[in-house]
Amino acid sequence: MLYDVAIVGFGVAGAKAAIDAVNNNLKTVVFTGSSKSVKNARSTWVRSFENVPGLIGVSAKFILGQARDILKARATRVIREDVLSVSREGQAFLLESERDKVLTRFVVLALGATDEQPQLPQIEGIFPYANGGRGVEPSAHYCLRCDGHKAFGKDFAVVGSGKDASFVAKEVMTRAAIFGEKNEILFRPKGFLFLHGREPGFPLEEIQVLQSFGIEVVRESIRGYEGREALEAVILEGGRRISVSLAFVSLGMREKKGAIYRALRELGVRFTRDGITVSEENRAIPGIFSVGDGTAGRPRQIYTAYHDANRVVSGEIKSAIRKEMLDRLRV
Repeated sequence: MLYDVAIVGFGVAGAKAAIDAVNNNLKTVVFTGSSKSVKNARSTWVRSFENVPGLIGVSAKFILGQARDILKARATRVIREDVLSVSREGQAFLLESERDKVLTRFVVLALGATDEQPQLPQIEGIFPYANGGRGVEPSAHYCLRCDGHKAFGKDFAVVGSGKDASFVAKEVMTRAAIFGEKNEILFRPKGFLFLHGREPGFPLEEIQVLQSFGIEVVRESIRGYEGREALEAVILEGGRRISVSLAFVSLGMREKKGAIYRALRELGVRFTRDGITVSEENRAIPGIFSVGDGTAGRPRQIYTAYHDANRVVSGEIKSAIRKEMLDRLRV
């Protein structure tokens, strides 16, 4: 069977692309990924959205559950495996997983992104604060757009050494401070940028700029974290204890590796460390599109993922197939 479209990945972008595909009456197959891939996906760890009206307090897990129900109701083929190979097969693409082979006219990549983690002796120490597990209030964050408002009225830490980390530290400072009606400062937060033993990836003059805003640049490596119901302190290798109520990890995205990425590169799909390089139509190469967090140059937000998925499936792909569907219906 030749499918119209194969969706690779099933975070919020992949789910939206899949729903739009079946709603457009396209022959659709969805590769959700293996259990290991799903576990590592950002969507697995998003407990709630707080910056999208209508989705306030809603988890990614709930959204994906609704999407699965829709696909099941439309008898959509769902393969719970990783795609290991993508190759040309005439005018179509051949996608192979461990046990399946699929021919499709178009491919929508919704491969997502994985945040780089601070390399700590006991990295699991930060996970409860990031994920809100075991009764711990989420207080270590990765998305400034999503969670920057939570810094209001709090002392904070930023972990990172690049230009983005410097920007994040300054931006969090503006969100953590409390200003009065006459713009007087009612609360001046204490901010810390932890380089974690690395050299700064920004000009040294920037350190003075950060310090002028009350942000201390800490070069010493982090040994661990403390806190019961929420993050309370960062502990340095030398024993210094720095009290903070909230942290942002700003180390960039993890480099894309694995069989599917090698196969895509062989086809001519270009990657930056930020993700797949695309045209304005989210086209990576003719016939292959990229949507969601794994796409370079796009805000990693649910509304961006929804918009791009709809534009690709209901716009680009449906437009290419619509005439053929109408020709079949001609009497």
